[in-house]
Amino acid sequence: MSMAQVIDIQALDAGIIQSHLIAKVARYIDRLTVLAETESTSTWVKQQPEPGVVVCLAEAQTGGRGRRGRVWLSPPGSGVLLSIRIPVKQAVSELGMLSLQAGLAVSRAIQQVTGLEVQLKWPNDVMLDGNKLAGILVELQSINSAQTHAIIGVGINVCWPEDEPPPQPLADCSYALSCFSRNQLAATVLNELTEAVLQYDQVPACSVVAQWWQHDLLANQMVQVKQADKIYCGRAAGIAQDGGFVLDTDDGVKIFYSSEVSIRLLNPRR
Repeated sequence: MSMAQVIDIQALDAGIIQSHLIAKVARYIDRLTVLAETESTSTWVKQQPEPGVVVCLAEAQTGGRGRRGRVWLSPPGSGVLLSIRIPVKQAVSELGMLSLQAGLAVSRAIQQVTGLEVQLKWPNDVMLDGNKLAGILVELQSINSAQTHAIIGVGINVCWPEDEPPPQPLADCSYALSCFSRNQLAATVLNELTEAVLQYDQVPACSVVAQWWQHDLLANQMVQVKQADKIYCGRAAGIAQDGGFVLDTDDGVKIFYSSEVSIRLLNPRR
């Protein structure tokens, strides 16, 4: 399927997306904008001066970012690129599990709309058949002592154009395109993300840990963790109550955090 076909069939449309939002989320979002191109949807929502919940979607980004400053590549019209800025009542120090809850929310949305069985790779990747299908980047912005904004950026590969192969193996949803549209997928992601933030205080950490384990690509697998110039090997043992990655090594249990490390499977399941 060519890029032109993807754009013709399912161009992002603010009105269509809003029509797929559940009533509570539609009332909660103050502004939803679709752009042909922007540097970064997350940067765009950060820059908007009005208070409240702001959403930006774009057909293309010129400077999309992932974790550790990596570039998020997505040809125009080939994916769902969105960011939502939500004021939260919690302090930054109380939002350690938000990134994991966002990952769970995006995976639920993808499964609901496409029917695809996806997995999660700590801390922020949604995987399909061992390759990256989507990425999530959560940033916390302290406005003042009483107000924090959560900025959640999401990139989902829907249909990578055949004439522009990705620089690394990636997954997409192209073979399920007859069953859904990008507008429907975007709306379902917004529904799930908004609900996750609104219910953040009501979901105990142990529940998030248990839900993550059910979808964990790395669970009980032998992995290599790189932290700065050090490399650790061991068994992936899930996530800690504060969202850290737990590694069971010959030297004991170690816990790592997302800004510090990269992880790769040593013996992927076939």
